[in-house]
Amino acid sequence: MLLEGRPPRDLYDKENFDKSSEHVTAIKLFKGKKNPRIYCQQYTDGCTKVFVVIAAELLEKKKSEGLTNKEKAIINRVASYQYTLVDETK
Repeated sequence: MLLEGRPPRDLYDKENFDKSSEHVTAIKLFKGKKNPRIYCQQYTDGCTKVFVVIAAELLEKKKSEGLTNKEKAIINRVASYQYTLVDETK
């Protein structure tokens, strides 16, 4: 669901806590007891303006409101992944 061309922050938002993780986002699947997250990298292709989200790691249960050391480690790992985006329509 998009509102004004953007997903609602309570369902999809940046999880950056430092400069190295600025492209990491989280898809927040179910609010409540388990509160699982899918940590992703987010890109916008400069030429075509295509918005790309690459799902990278699942956190089955987020327990705290802030980021724990375990969650920061996952976010840093996701931030370190390297991808090459290829336009296969050309």
